[in-house]
Amino acid sequence: MRHYLLGQASFSAVISALGVLSASALPIEGLWNTGVDASGTPQGVGFNEIHYTATLPLGADPRYEFRTVAKPGTYVNNPTDAAWIGPSLTADEGALVDDPVGTYVYKMLFSLEGISPSSALISGMWSSDNWSSIWLNGVETAYQLGKEDFRTLTSFNLYDGILGISGDPIYFDPVINSLEFHVINARGSGNPSALLVSGLSGTGQSVADGGSMVLMVGGAFAAMFAVSRAFARSPR
Repeated sequence: MRHYLLGQASFSAVISALGVLSASALPIEGLWNTGVDASGTPQGVGFNEIHYTATLPLGADPRYEFRTVAKPGTYVNNPTDAAWIGPSLTADEGALVDDPVGTYVYKMLFSLEGISPSSALISGMWSSDNWSSIWLNGVETAYQLGKEDFRTLTSFNLYDGILGISGDPIYFDPVINSLEFHVINARGSGNPSALLVSGLSGTGQSVADGGSMVLMVGGAFAAMFAVSRAFARSPR
């Protein structure tokens, strides 16, 4: 697993600054955990995923659909707000199946209309089988999981100007944005692939309050950018 190791003091400064204006914070619409229905309730095994669009690896059987899936015993348990999803040929498919090898891309669009992009903050937890990375607006972030990180949930925080894996900042769009989870399934026997996203939520200040937010947290974000990055790429 690899992701930016943000200085605790720097991130705490951002959270504190956001809290000052929490009374006027707005929720970011269109953010959903995996495997939930239209009301956000986790589904049982075999239900089609309705919030994330997903693509199969090149050459995979097009009959695969993305559904809530039975989890192998080695996976972290489903939390109360989400369920594992993955490719399946039938609604009652078992847990230990051989899913196509390669890269799956799970994508969700969300809106920041009426919210100042510079104030937006999105947080959540995720797990995957196997390697995975989080992408924001088509750019890879440094949040990544390793081959067997499906045993736990790992947290992430996305904000305007977060540094991508290339070292360049990634910015929110004033209206439509995309959040993607790229999952690579390794070759093997009894080899399922799946994704779990839990606790996904976001807030931001209204456009009218955006100026004051920039002044309050600009210094904190600048400090975060200066924090040294440490990560080690897992072999693929």
